[in-house]
Amino acid sequence: MGELEIMSPSRPSAAAPSRPALRAVALTIGAVETLAMVMFASLMLQSADPLGAALGRGATTLMTIPYVALALPGLVLAWKQRYEPLALALVVIAIPVAAYLWRIA
Repeated sequence: MGELEIMSPSRPSAAAPSRPALRAVALTIGAVETLAMVMFASLMLQSADPLGAALGRGATTLMTIPYVALALPGLVLAWKQRYEPLALALVVIAIPVAAYLWRIA
């Protein structure tokens, strides 16, 4: 019988990005989302009148849902070097989910 060529685990596929690259991208996107969330919350919660304060609290609560449900777990996974593709997917999917929630609000 002919010899079967077995790919060794030390030779990564050319199409698949490396794990440290996925981790770095997930942490970078997550850091930008965290900064954006903090800036958004600080701007929305600076209101003197009661109606503006209530609207700001509501908008901030609405925007924290995708951050806490998706981006924060993605950041934790990337930080702990676990499931890097899932971490990147969670961090990236939080952006369109937040945009969708903002659109329907």
